[in-house]
Amino acid sequence: MSYNLRNSLFLATILIMVFCDLVFADTVHLKNGEKIENATITEITPTDIKYKIGERVVVYTISKNDAIKIVYSDGTEDVFSAEEAKIDTSLITVTAGYSGLGLNTFVYWDWRKIDPYYFYIAGLGLGFVEKGFIAASVDLQYGWPLPNQSYIALGVNPRISLDRFEFITYVGYIYKQWLFNLGYSVGLEEAFNKFNSLSLNAGYIFESIGEKKEETPEKSSSRYFRPGIEINYLVYHSAVKNFDDYSLTDPTSGAAEAGLFLRIGPEYGYFTTGAYAKLEGLDKEGFVSKDIKIYGINIATVNFLDLSWKRVSVEIPLLFSFGSEQIKFTGGTLLDFYFFNEVSIELNEKAPIDVGGATGRDPIIDNDTPYGDLYLVLGLDIDIVKHWGIGAKCLIWGTSLGEAKKGGLYDVLGIEPARFQTRISTYYVF
Repeated sequence: MSYNLRNSLFLATILIMVFCDLVFADTVHLKNGEKIENATITEITPTDIKYKIGERVVVYTISKNDAIKIVYSDGTEDVFSAEEAKIDTSLITVTAGYSGLGLNTFVYWDWRKIDPYYFYIAGLGLGFVEKGFIAASVDLQYGWPLPNQSYIALGVNPRISLDRFEFITYVGYIYKQWLFNLGYSVGLEEAFNKFNSLSLNAGYIFESIGEKKEETPEKSSSRYFRPGIEINYLVYHSAVKNFDDYSLTDPTSGAAEAGLFLRIGPEYGYFTTGAYAKLEGLDKEGFVSKDIKIYGINIATVNFLDLSWKRVSVEIPLLFSFGSEQIKFTGGTLLDFYFFNEVSIELNEKAPIDVGGATGRDPIIDNDTPYGDLYLVLGLDIDIVKHWGIGAKCLIWGTSLGEAKKGGLYDVLGIEPARFQTRISTYYVF
């Protein structure tokens, strides 16, 4: 065999070996579109994939969640499909930062879904803020995975404190369990004055409360968007300042409401909003009265005029519920916007005076009340059957939305809503 032929065969052998190493090596396909080629898989654990590159002795490790599939040297595959790769996770997130509410810190209960090509987060938070003391918050994010267990996200974050409301849009970066957000806040403060501010937040994501893998795709997305109808009725209230009776003798008195709602999220944790019409009545007997005294001793009090107040308002809930399939704990805020107010001043039927047979006065349409009220809500919902359930909610009055006109009837009477209320409800989910 000639010298040139031996060299040619040797070179061909080397090329074939290299070709075989490349073609018949393992390949890991990642969710971000990249490939790890010329690899040799050494171990696959429930959470990680371990491999070597070429002839190196170093063993590399990546998260199993970052991989779509592995193509082995013999042509077989381990496929982590989109359905298998989706992970639903419940998390606790703690953040601290600055926004239009001043310095703040929040604790969020988050629901997260991770897909090979995107992720999204929905969460409800409560926290302490510099302007308004206590605040409730909703956080919604949509993002994309990056290499090295990191993500970039776009999000919205409305927040309500006792005297301010702000709406934040932001860009976020998540690296493993650390998060950083930079955004812009616009909002309203007392008397509906506008404000804006830069928003900065940093936080830490604690490990999951629970995790599940979807083995099959959802048959329908409707389970994440469930409309319903609800009826609420007041069963307890604390005294209303200077106006401490809720009369139930008139069908338009008391406090009852009905409306439509929308639940957004899975069965075990969802956000609820909607619109409810509320009819409310209050009565004050002896709005104008006179004490009868003899020798300085009060022997009787005579009522001359009675005052009644009827109003219609629209309530918008911003609530988050979580729990088991049948029992859910609920918390959040409720915005109550006044739509119509009517005040009637009538002569007391026992008044010892004669005014020509008149029994009252024309109603006064009151236009100087605040725009509405803000309440903190805590409650419990119980699903009796699949679509129908009952609930109980405690409302704590936070502040009025806007101010009463100085010198107006509402301002003169000094009326405030009941600071504590308890309601029972029944609801039907379609």
